[in-house]
Amino acid sequence: MMTFEDLEKVDGNRLAEALKSIDMETLVRACAGTSPSNKEFIRGVVDTERFDALVKEFPPTRIEDIDKAQNEILEFIRKGTL
Repeated sequence: MMTFEDLEKVDGNRLAEALKSIDMETLVRACAGTSPSNKEFIRGVVDTERFDALVKEFPPTRIEDIDKAQNEILEFIRKGTL
C-alpha cells in the first residue's frame, strides 16, 4: 500500500503530470505533514513559485486535515493516474 512518503519514489515527470489535477492548496496542506525531503521532492515537480507562496500564507493545519489531504491525493493516484 502506497503512503504519502512513497511519492518520493515515483518518477518526477509522472508525478508532476498526476499532480496537475490536484488543487495546490490540498497539496500544500498534505505536505505540511510530510518529511522535509518528500516536501522538497514534491515542490520540485510542481509550480514552485505558487507552491512557495501558498506555504508562506498557509495557517497552522490540524493533523486530521493533513491526513485528509494526503489520503485524497493518494486515492486520486490509486485510481490509475500513476
